[in-house]
Order: sequence, then structure tokens, then C-alpha cells
Amino acid sequence: MEIRPAPMSPRQRYWLLISSIVPRRIAFVSTLSVDGRPNLAPFSFFGGVGDEPMTVVFCPANRANGDEKDTLRNCKPVSEGGTGEFVVNVAVESYHRQVAAAGEPLPGGRAALRDGE
Repeated sequence: MEIRPAPMSPRQRYWLLISSIVPRRIAFVSTLSVDGRPNLAPFSFFGGVGDEPMTVVFCPANRANGDEKDTLRNCKPVSEGGTGEFVVNVAVESYHRQVAAAGEPLPGGRAALRDGE
């Protein structure tokens, strides 16, 4: 099979890529805004990329209108308006419903804001 990604939409390329990498864990990423508001969001586009130093990557996509999601905005370096910090937790089956609920898009500024992909 030959796949040509160039004519595909970004959404089609995204789904092709993540559906090709299975099984995959879900990262449950927590951040704080610069004014201390918590954010927790699941990310399926996540993986380990190195062990020296230990490095993980997750890919927060922008909203459909191009606005940044809170996770990205919060974890940006301080020089770019963020806190420069995030915590990656690995989601487990025993709280899969809470992970799915955290993926619901909510408007910014709400307590315990969730901004899943």
C-alpha cells in the first residue's frame, strides 16, 4: 500500500498516524496556568523519545479555530507566557471514564479546566 500524505487534510494525517501506532498509552498531562488554575488533559499522541536524559513527548494540537489549548499555553517557557512546567501521568484502565471526561473541551478560565485533544 502506498499512502500520499500531501493531499490529505491535517485531521486525516493525524488519524492515520495515531491509528498506525498501537497499542498506545494515553498521557494524562497536568499543568497550572500562570495564575495557578489547574488543567488536566489526555493526550493519545504521546511517547518516549530518549533515556539520557529521560525524555517524553506529547503533542497538544490547537483548537479548530487555531487558538492554543490551555495545556500548551500553560507549559510554554516563562519567556513565552507559560510556567515552563508540566507533569505526564500515564492513564490506566481503572479511571478510563475520568480520562475520557477530561477530554471534553471546556471554555478557558474555569476551575479544573480540561482541554483534551
